Amino acid sequence: MIDNINKIKNDNHKYIFLEELIGNSLDIEDEIERKTGLCFPDGKVLKIYNIKIILEKMLEFRKNLREEEILIICKDENLTYEIIRLLHESFSFISILEKIRLENIKCEDLICENILKDMGLSIFRQKDLSKSIKKYGIIINMEKDIYIDKNNIKKEAIILDYSNGHIFRHTKNNVLIEDITINSRYKENSLIFGELISSLHEKLNESSRESFHRIYSRGKLKTLEELINRANSLKGSI
Repeated sequence: MIDNINKIKNDNHKYIFLEELIGNSLDIEDEIERKTGLCFPDGKVLKIYNIKIILEKMLEFRKNLREEEILIICKDENLTYEIIRLLHESFSFISILEKIRLENIKCEDLICENILKDMGLSIFRQKDLSKSIKKYGIIINMEKDIYIDKNNIKKEAIILDYSNGHIFRHTKNNVLIEDITINSRYKENSLIFGELISSLHEKLNESSRESFHRIYSRGKLKTLEELINRANSLKGSI
């Protein structure tokens, strides 16, 4: 595969998308990127934009969702700020995982100060998840190199794992969201399917401000309702 990619690429090519690799090991993607010099698009802008949309739709099934505490696992202070900016009006209890934040503690202090100043929201900095992970009803993860004891996660927790590392895939009862699809404007083109994964859609479109169509979870595409119903059937009630 790699040899074939190298034969057809040219100096204008920067990104690569292989639909058959969706949901597979990151090691495969890393090897392809290393040996071809191309990058897989991540679709982060589009996925982050849809976090609030997804959680608001979840309110139709879980009326008390606004009362849940949110944990954000993200090293990038700009992404962290954007996620909190999207959620702060709907959720009052938001934490960040301190130990994987920037090494410069002053930068971490600064983002918390900016959030308090701009949004009036005080952010809690969680230092240790070994036991405290149990209290979070919503987990938003952007990092593939983080360890969490999955046995300590609340059964009813909603997990948005946008790390592409699939580190939460083996949790059994949780609502797990790993990616989203968008109904694309490229429906006329027979080479590009109408329903596109976030990374491909983001690269084909100038605007990434579009709502999701379906959810990619544990290797399968489902509607949000199907995903919730599956969780209900596994644990009796959500």
